[in-house]
Amino acid sequence: MSMTQDGRGSGFYVIESGVFKGLYNAAHPTLIPDDYLYDMKNLRVTELGTLHSVPLPSGPIDWHAQSLNAITSIGSFGAYIGQTDTLSDSAGNTLISEVRIGEVPIIKHLGKSYALSSVSTGGLYRVDTGTKITAATVGFPASTVYSGLAVYEMRMFYGTGQTLRGSANGQDLEASTVVNGGRKVWGPWEGPNMDINMVFAAMPFISHLVPTQNALLIFGEEDVFSMNTFFGGKAVPIYHGPDVPHGVPGYSVVQFPYSDGQTVYYASEHGLFGFSSSPILLSPTLAFPSRILSFSVCEYDGRIWFLVCTQGHPAGFEVNYIYAINKRTGCWEKYDLQMTAKNGNIYDTPTALVGGINGEPTLMFGTSVGTLYDWIGATPTNTALPWSFTTKAFTPSFDIQHQPVKFRIDYRTQTAVGGATSPVVVTTYIDGVAEATTITFDMAEGTGGEFRHREFDIPTAKTANHVQFLVEGTGLAEISNVGYSLSMFAVGDTNP
Repeated sequence: MSMTQDGRGSGFYVIESGVFKGLYNAAHPTLIPDDYLYDMKNLRVTELGTLHSVPLPSGPIDWHAQSLNAITSIGSFGAYIGQTDTLSDSAGNTLISEVRIGEVPIIKHLGKSYALSSVSTGGLYRVDTGTKITAATVGFPASTVYSGLAVYEMRMFYGTGQTLRGSANGQDLEASTVVNGGRKVWGPWEGPNMDINMVFAAMPFISHLVPTQNALLIFGEEDVFSMNTFFGGKAVPIYHGPDVPHGVPGYSVVQFPYSDGQTVYYASEHGLFGFSSSPILLSPTLAFPSRILSFSVCEYDGRIWFLVCTQGHPAGFEVNYIYAINKRTGCWEKYDLQMTAKNGNIYDTPTALVGGINGEPTLMFGTSVGTLYDWIGATPTNTALPWSFTTKAFTPSFDIQHQPVKFRIDYRTQTAVGGATSPVVVTTYIDGVAEATTITFDMAEGTGGEFRHREFDIPTAKTANHVQFLVEGTGLAEISNVGYSLSMFAVGDTNP
């Protein structure tokens, strides 16, 4: 942000904010740093600091009819359906997940996709064919609460209670090959198979298994162990304390961390974290509407995306938001993707997220009413989600009362596609109180891509200590700068 005197002889001073640095809502709007935004939704912050609208999601998509690939068509890990549908094979006829226990991780091992069934008679399933690899038993129960499931060292690992179990290295989970002294590659965990395990007596239970480039991380309620190799190796405790991803025994909590090979990304109750050897708070600039109980994380477009939910098992009575951090710039973005309300009181709200499907540049999310949407990558750019941003509360560096005169904005014109418009409404807040009269204009004008600097009279004659602007739009947008002109006068001078 900068404050300069207008060089056109008007006598006005100008405050401008550009090279936007993303969301910062953890402080009063008068206290946040320059060029940050106090609130925002559905705007992408580029590396150059401009604000771009984002496209409407494509969908809903009938998930089990996509090229007969079912769940494998929406990702290899952390791909989920909505809460009210059941998870089935590609033909839609093999029950893998009970109704309203819809989120299960899909793990790829040797090119095949697997999931742990939440059905009481279930077990380990080959997802794309619906084949049951092994039934649920005492040692291999149905996964009604998400348990650790991961692939590391070309082995599949499963955490149940305090016990970690793993398959043979590089062996087909469906084969009947006998290895390791008569133990099956993957069996019902009875007899000699029970010996293929590692017990973590200090943990109440294993909550998550997350592979990295150098180790498999085993998460518990307050403990994290690192294991470099399974057979002949050992798990080393590397952390004990708060702020680790954890589940709740006996309670269906949907929590899906993401690892980029170096760092594990996840949410805790009041913040967003990264873990390598200890938790690091990634979001000291963010304040969340309420406690975070469940989350889903993925990576796409150089960003880490966090879907945070206020319920342990999202059911659609809450509104869930998506936050993204640009790994290069550190800018935070906020997205509001609520779909049409169902029955007037249940939101079609996001409950699951996955990025980069089969190597394709796209982002997909599932919702509480069992729908899937394709977002950003495969969507035409001639439509946009409704967007908005609220500036910080501007105050002159002279720190005296002033009169706001003109709202200023720099943007690129948006080509009108099929007669579409890009209307913008600006609400002015004087010392935190909204003015009834707004500023309106349209950014779909003439040839698209032309630079525009425009000024509009601020609809008030009030004096102000600080001024804030809410800018809202429903069409395409690319905004590089906002600010306002002001008239300075001494305290007590009623005729500026």
